[in-house]
Amino acid sequence: MESRITISEVSDTIGLSRQTIHSKLHKKGIRSLRSGKITYLTHKESRALFKPAFNLKKIAFHHIKGGVGKTTSTDHIGSCLSLLGARVLLIDADFQKNLTSRMNISSQMVDKTPVLVDLILDNGTVFDAILKIESGIDIIPSRFENATLDSVLTDNKIDLISILNQIIHPVEQYYDFILIDCPAMLGKLVTAVNLYANTIICPINPENHSIEGLETIKKEFINIEKRYCRNIHYKIYLNKFNGNTIISNSVVANTIQKELKSGNAYDIVVRESQEINNALKEKKNMFHFSKKSDVKSDFINLTKRILKLDHSFAKGI
Repeated sequence: MESRITISEVSDTIGLSRQTIHSKLHKKGIRSLRSGKITYLTHKESRALFKPAFNLKKIAFHHIKGGVGKTTSTDHIGSCLSLLGARVLLIDADFQKNLTSRMNISSQMVDKTPVLVDLILDNGTVFDAILKIESGIDIIPSRFENATLDSVLTDNKIDLISILNQIIHPVEQYYDFILIDCPAMLGKLVTAVNLYANTIICPINPENHSIEGLETIKKEFINIEKRYCRNIHYKIYLNKFNGNTIISNSVVANTIQKELKSGNAYDIVVRESQEINNALKEKKNMFHFSKKSDVKSDFINLTKRILKLDHSFAKGI
C-alpha cells in the first residue's frame, strides 16, 4: 500500500482551500485518488503538483534510550516528506532492524541484499543495497550482522569522517532526503552517522530517563565536535505525549524550554496513540490510511518544522 495524504490534509499543510487544490490539480492534468468519499494524493501526484526543489538534507534519528520513537519517527517523517513530493532514502543502521521489519520486505530479499557492514567492507555497492519500498521511498535495510559495525570500524582503522560520504555519495543525487535510524547506543558507527548528517533529531518522552539519555548524548556531541572539529546540529521534540501526564514544572518541561530557547527543539509534540501500534501490527504507518488522525497531524506539523515550511511553498503550484 502506498502512503497517502488527503486533500484536506494538503489544504491544512500548505494553506490553500480544497477547492483551489482541486482546481490546480485539474489544470495540471493530475488526477487525485479516492477512497470512499475521501480524495487523496500519493507521492507521484504530489511531486507532479508541487514540483519541489529541495536541497539534499541528511537527518539521523538518535537516542541512547530504546522505545523513545526513533524508528516510528523515521518511518512517519519519511512518508510525510514523500507526500510533499520529496524523494526519500531510509537507512536502517540499527542491527535490531526494526525499520526494516516494518517495511514488508521478505527475509529472503534482505538476506541477499548488502547492508552497512557489507558496504563498509566493500562487499557490494550502495546501488546493490537499495530496495524500493513504494513510490518516493527506498531503503538500505539492516541485518543482525550490523551489530559488528563498531568492531569492523575499529579493526580496519576506518576514517569515521569520510566513510559514509564515500559509501552513500554515488546515490545522493537521486534523493532529496536521507533519513538514518540509529541504534540506541553510542560508538563508532553512531559517531560516523553524526558526522555525516546535517541534523540529528532526538525524540524524547515525558519521563526523566529520556532526559538523562539526552544529556549523555549532548556530552558526546561536544566530544565529537572537539575531536573532529565539526559542528553537530541537533534538535529534540517531545514524543508520546499524553495529556494526562503532568510535565509542567518537571525536568522534562524545563529541558524542553531550555532547548527551545537555544534553538535546539521543535515546538511540536507528537501525541501518544494506540493507532500507531495498531498500524504497526499490519506493517503500516498512519500515512497508509485515509482516515483523520491526531498523531498523523502531529507528524505533518513536525515535518513542516523540519522543512521550515510556510505558505510560500504553495506559490510554486
